[in-house]
Amino acid sequence: MLASGTVLDERYVLEVPLGHGGMATVYRARDRRLDRHVAIKVLDGAGPATSAWREDRLTARVDHPNVVSVYDSGVTPDGRPFLVMELIAGEPVSRLAPLPPLRALAIVEDVAAAIACAHEQGVIHCDLKPQNVLLDSFGRARLTDFGVASADNAPTGATIYGSASYIPPERLHGAPASPAVDIYALGALLYYLIVGRPPYAGASAAEIVAQVRSGPPPPLGLLVPGAGPAVEAIVRRAMASDPADRYPSTAAVRDALATARRMLEARPAAPLSPRTAGMPGLAASLLTVPALVGAGARRLGGPETAWHRGRAALTAAWAGVGFQARAACALLLLIGALVVAIVPRVRDDGAAAASSAAIITPVSSSPVAAPPAPSPPPSTVGPAAPIVALVPTSAAVSRPIPVG
Repeated sequence: MLASGTVLDERYVLEVPLGHGGMATVYRARDRRLDRHVAIKVLDGAGPATSAWREDRLTARVDHPNVVSVYDSGVTPDGRPFLVMELIAGEPVSRLAPLPPLRALAIVEDVAAAIACAHEQGVIHCDLKPQNVLLDSFGRARLTDFGVASADNAPTGATIYGSASYIPPERLHGAPASPAVDIYALGALLYYLIVGRPPYAGASAAEIVAQVRSGPPPPLGLLVPGAGPAVEAIVRRAMASDPADRYPSTAAVRDALATARRMLEARPAAPLSPRTAGMPGLAASLLTVPALVGAGARRLGGPETAWHRGRAALTAAWAGVGFQARAACALLLLIGALVVAIVPRVRDDGAAAASSAAIITPVSSSPVAAPPAPSPPPSTVGPAAPIVALVPTSAAVSRPIPVG
């Protein structure tokens, strides 16, 4: 590991390591020439990793708003290659799952658009997984860590680089990489974001590989019934064991995701569960706030708006709150709404009572005599003063997997 303060190419000053994987270490660094922070990925050694490094440089060919940009490349003083990349102020989606289906669809739709652009450039990701998808400060999904394969130079042989839970069966049998590999991984990514765990999990890579070879994962609808048949159909088709049964292209996956998202946005609110049936309407409706914000953000202005910036944080935070906390929050908001509605009415009633006890006379330019009274003698009342009413106004790193 390189020490803090190391200068690369007389330009990049390493500050702190951000993460370490099986083949590389990523550092936060300062670009002295452009006076900005960047991320620098330095390979740990030579050998088979250099093949992955050459493929990683293909990221520079993929110019898309949902792909982390590559700025520069070079070699360290001890001969190790490095990449200079855009530094994303965000976190991987692996830390946010499980997510509501609507939010998960939006994230995977962004990733599918990035993968579609890569495929148009002849680049296959081959290591698509939640750890390689970041959410930036605008709530936008950003794909990183290209570097395993390309359509014209796909790795073959007894060693496969990637994460076992997201590698399709044909790759485990030695088939070359193709766009169908990324299509499979998109389905697995959607599965993970909704369920909160990979479609295949085990204590070792060998155990996971055996599960992948044995057949499809547990149906999404059994684990998350509220996901809906459209979402379940996308996962099932994208993760089909036979590549010929998957979507014909990544663009087709993106279109299917967009259609399912629009269906969920248009779906009426689900009936109240027994736990919420006795709650006032306002409090019960507050339990659906994240879904409404997620739908509205996309309709009202896209990824660059303040709505979109807060959508990811709100959804993740709300999803992690227990029912009792949600109910307490809803009750507090309900009490606040009642206070806002009642206080002005009480003031108005008090003013009306006070005015009914007084004799209001029309404003005139001269004094007007009040009606005579038995005692004391009649008096003269001046012009009535105007009455003023104050009305109150009421946010896993890629590792080589041996194939037997």
